Amino acid sequence: MAKPFRVGFIGAGGIAHTHAKNLLKVEGVELVCAADVSDAGLEKFKKDQNVARVYKDYKELLAKEKDKLDAISVCTPNG
Repeated sequence: MAKPFRVGFIGAGGIAHTHAKNLLKVEGVELVCAADVSDAGLEKFKKDQNVARVYKDYKELLAKEKDKLDAISVCTPNG
């Protein structure tokens, strides 16, 4: 079995769910973690997308997960 392609998320709102849904259509992709300032948004993303670890601060996510991820999906507001 090939090594999974591990993805983390910065931002766990609406567009993150869309990214996650489509990434999971690709064989071998694993959703690993997410960071968001919204407790409610983060918990919803954790539950709906089955991610193991969540963070309130994206800098903490990057520090703790940097050697465990292959990609980051940045899903923050563009404003």
